[in-house]
Formats: sequence, C-alpha cells, structure tokens
Amino acid sequence: MDKEKLDAARQIIAMSVPSYPGNKQICRHTGLNETKLGVGFKHFFGESPYDYFLHQKMLMAKEMLLSTDESIEMVSIKLNYRWVTGFAREFKKHFGYSPSEFRGNYRKTRKKY
Repeated sequence: MDKEKLDAARQIIAMSVPSYPGNKQICRHTGLNETKLGVGFKHFFGESPYDYFLHQKMLMAKEMLLSTDESIEMVSIKLNYRWVTGFAREFKKHFGYSPSEFRGNYRKTRKKY
C-alpha cells in the first residue's frame, strides 16, 4: 500500500535532516515514483516532502538553539546553511521570530523559574 511507502518516505526524510536526500533517492528506497511521492505525501501529510523536511530542520534548529550555547552561526553551519542570514530568514519565516529572539526569549523565561 502507498500509505506505508509514504510513511517510510517521511521516516527517511526525518532521519536525513539536516540534508535533504532528494526525491529520486526517496523513491529508490520506497518504490514510489516521484508523482506518487509528491501527490501522496501532500494528500496524507498536508505538505510536500521538501516542506516536511524544512519543518523537521527548523525543529532541529530550535532544539540546537535551546540545548547548546553554540553561536547562531555555528548552528546554521551544522544545519548546512552556507550563510547565517539564510538560516535566520528561514527560521523567522517558519516561526515568526529570529533565532536570536527565540534564544533570548527562552532564556528570559527560564530565569523566572
């Protein structure tokens, strides 16, 4: 059944973060063709495979920003961004605030407790 293959595709994507494996590789591993991957993924999960990947990557970014004291630039490098500005723009687009705002707000609220 395609749903099982699509679940496998989603797992492949999640395990590949921070690097997108590419639709051809996902299809090779799941036995789906690219049309079934794109259409089926959107149908079952409400987003494209790449949008799902970006969401997972941004969740990883949040975790890295919370769990380490690494610079935002280092986090962006570990997430395979060539430029920290590209990472910051994607993070803000995804969550509505910059990585530094996120980290700063989190640290302020933690000090209250």
